[in-house]
Amino acid sequence: MKKVLCLLLSALMVFGTMSAAFADDEKAFAPYEETVKVSIGHETVVSLELPDGHDQENNKYNDFLEKALNIDITYDWLVDLGSMNEKVNLAIASGEIPDVMYVNNQAQLKQLVDNELIEDLTDYMEPYLSDALNDRFARYGAHGMDSVMFDGRVMALPNLNGGYEFSFMWVRRDWVEKLGAEMPTSLEEVVDLARLFMEKDPNGNGEGRTIGIAVNSHVAGLYNNLGNLDPIFGAFKSFPRQWLRAEDGTISYGTLAPETKEALGYIADLYKEGIIDQEFAVRTGDDFNSLLLSGRCGIFFGPWWMPDWPLNSALANNPEADWAPVLAPLDDEGVFNVYRQRANNQWIVVRKGYEHPEIIFKLLSYTLAHQADDEVANFYPDTSVLWTIWPVIMTYRDEDTIPAEYRQLQAALDSRDPSGLNKEQQNIYNQCLVWLDEKDPAAWQVYTCRVVGPEVTARDGIVAVDNVYPLLTESMELKWAGLEKLENEMILKTIMGEMSIDEFDGFVEKWLAQGGEEITAEAAAQFK
Repeated sequence: MKKVLCLLLSALMVFGTMSAAFADDEKAFAPYEETVKVSIGHETVVSLELPDGHDQENNKYNDFLEKALNIDITYDWLVDLGSMNEKVNLAIASGEIPDVMYVNNQAQLKQLVDNELIEDLTDYMEPYLSDALNDRFARYGAHGMDSVMFDGRVMALPNLNGGYEFSFMWVRRDWVEKLGAEMPTSLEEVVDLARLFMEKDPNGNGEGRTIGIAVNSHVAGLYNNLGNLDPIFGAFKSFPRQWLRAEDGTISYGTLAPETKEALGYIADLYKEGIIDQEFAVRTGDDFNSLLLSGRCGIFFGPWWMPDWPLNSALANNPEADWAPVLAPLDDEGVFNVYRQRANNQWIVVRKGYEHPEIIFKLLSYTLAHQADDEVANFYPDTSVLWTIWPVIMTYRDEDTIPAEYRQLQAALDSRDPSGLNKEQQNIYNQCLVWLDEKDPAAWQVYTCRVVGPEVTARDGIVAVDNVYPLLTESMELKWAGLEKLENEMILKTIMGEMSIDEFDGFVEKWLAQGGEEITAEAAAQFK
């Protein structure tokens, strides 16, 4: 039964007082008595390897759902990802949208609601949400539904991004060992190691060419991103570009906090000393990666998946490069401070007036229940057909998927028993054994990315601040771009010494006066 989500949504003032229990899966999976037609607006799937006569509109996945639910699926339009926002904007402007449509932009979701173009889905969740789909939302927590709540009503169905993709330290362990140093834990130790790399030049790059810490131009506040300085800010309990919720419910913007001022002052000193990459503000992504490929950098910050890219390329370029993850820097209390990522970045909506809004719950519920069936898995054997070919599909990952899957895989490796793993995990397990037993370099990437990196996310001592992601407000639409420009300039100029840290308080006053105070009040109202 769906009591957990019932309580969750009640807390969000969706249903108010509910007397009825959730229905069982029978209604969620039941076929329609008469064939129901549904038109869809969706991204196109690139690089499909389907047999002749099969495409995204006509394929075995669609046939499977049509037969199971007695529906007729058509596409109003299919566009590539780069054209998706433009296509949705055109649909909003014309007031003509498909029966079911994907939205990848929160501002567009708000426009659809404001213009009364989409259905209120609240009353359809109780009878048509399957137990499995309900469990995904219930395990994620209340913030998994924040983005679809408008005046206490559920106006869309969101995806759920997995968490634990925060940045931590990646370091050249072979350099550490060559210099007889120790792996760092504190911020002071991280900086001392970076300074040592620069002074001793363990890769032989030449005087002044080894960079202490590689950094990208965004600096901080961009989740699931390599080359940021989030862990250094975290050591000061600073969370730039994040909306923070205090214990009393007060909402504030992390860039304005005194902890951020202290962190920026510290980082500016690192830049002045030369420990922070002197060209970080103008480096492109390729330029950043070249620092790793060329061996000019031994420290940067990034999430658990770094071995998949770019470290796989760095290792191919130099097989001696031994990159290792370190949970550092810790703060003065021995804690590693992080923030949560945005729970949702894609939504499904239903056209206002469509006779069967419940169809998205039925399609998603049935797909989720059967996408791993042997029959379905063998629809197109020996091809690279992606799971996104399903007509209605979303990413639904538990917030703790990364550490949870690591623990499961590690337990299987320890016991050499993969029987409890699914097919995908068993394939990963087999490749991990190749590395463990044979040290085949070809298997390093899988083992390091699925075991070594994720192991760090499963450690004790990681504390997530209570950050929230407000819906786009009216003032944000008008003023956020200007405030963001002001913020970006302050961060870059302060670090590079073009703006004194003493000017930080003036920046705060200016940010608030130019719309920040109004936006903060609007954001706070959403989480009252």
